[in-house]
Amino acid sequence: MDQIIGDFMVTLSAATSATQTQKIAERFFKNFGFEGVFYGISNQQDGLLDSWVTQSLSAWSTAYHQEADYICDPLFSHLPNMPSQFYTGADFMIDYPYLSRHERAVILRAESFGLTCGIAISVPCQNSSEIAGWNFITPLKRTEFERRYRNTARILQMSAILVHLKLEDHRRDDCQSKQYSTPHLTPREQECLLWLGSGLRTNQIAWKMGIKAVTVDMHIRNARLRLGANTREHALAIALTKGLIKP
Repeated sequence: MDQIIGDFMVTLSAATSATQTQKIAERFFKNFGFEGVFYGISNQQDGLLDSWVTQSLSAWSTAYHQEADYICDPLFSHLPNMPSQFYTGADFMIDYPYLSRHERAVILRAESFGLTCGIAISVPCQNSSEIAGWNFITPLKRTEFERRYRNTARILQMSAILVHLKLEDHRRDDCQSKQYSTPHLTPREQECLLWLGSGLRTNQIAWKMGIKAVTVDMHIRNARLRLGANTREHALAIALTKGLIKP
């Protein structure tokens, strides 16, 4: 096992971008039978900051973001109080009777995509206000999944930590480089800020744009992060100052 992790570290060290790191990780995890991999970083104040899924989870990931499941995802809401590894998915939901109705809905939506079992692994963040974790998701049934995971538990945990640390480095480098470049906002983020500037509230903006209020919040939060703003009003001021939107 030590040789496997050692070889993986060497391969991972050669990656110069987050995309390369993700591709290396996807191939590695697939060798151990885990094609469905979700990785996310969440902040208690701002919600989901960053996420990545392997190709096999793309359909589920689209629904996950459209339904804003990251807001109630039990992976993040319970991660700080759970062991470093714990089982997830509909087949294990009976083990967690304290889950809320909304948290159960997130799990059942994943089941509708054939994703019944998973193993969550928490990883340490450089920023103490952030929570990061992995969810290795499969369509296997509980008994078979438990057997497979027991055979790869330590390798999976070590590799998950290594990939997380590498992605953290990429994220920090990206943040530093963006400080010296012109910020960019997506059309949706621009539109949300324009309506915000006209005095509309979140629900009113959602009605105008024909989207959910949580999606409006997501666009404004993303704009705030891109612009390095502390509040939505601060983001609006920066966008106007830099000519990213016009009043």
